[in-house]
Amino acid sequence: MEDAAVDSGRESADHRSAGQVLGQIGIEVFQSPRRRHVANIGLGVAESARRRGVGHTLMQAAIEQCFGWLGVQRIELEVYTDNQAAQALFTAHGFIREGTALGYALRAGEHADVHLMARLKDASAANVGRT
Repeated sequence: MEDAAVDSGRESADHRSAGQVLGQIGIEVFQSPRRRHVANIGLGVAESARRRGVGHTLMQAAIEQCFGWLGVQRIELEVYTDNQAAQALFTAHGFIREGTALGYALRAGEHADVHLMARLKDASAANVGRT
């Protein structure tokens, strides 16, 4: 992870090789007093860089940043229901599926469903490998 930026509860970092961005992750810590303990993350990996550890490296760094430095107790994310590789990555990092949001996002002109996944700081070890 090379570059990072911080702006009012939002951070982002990318993974580069030879100056080319291979992946990017964003972290948004909610600012509402009732949700300040929660962050939402979004991850993207270039198609040419998939299955090379880029997503793993970015996820590991984001989890460490959230739990170790940002005071976060819960990390949430959304993942398209047909993205099996990303779901496997998130599960390997201790995230569990909490539900499915139907028609959640517009993708290629169609409304797509997403799974809602989360990981708790205190329960993280118990969640690893659990779906």
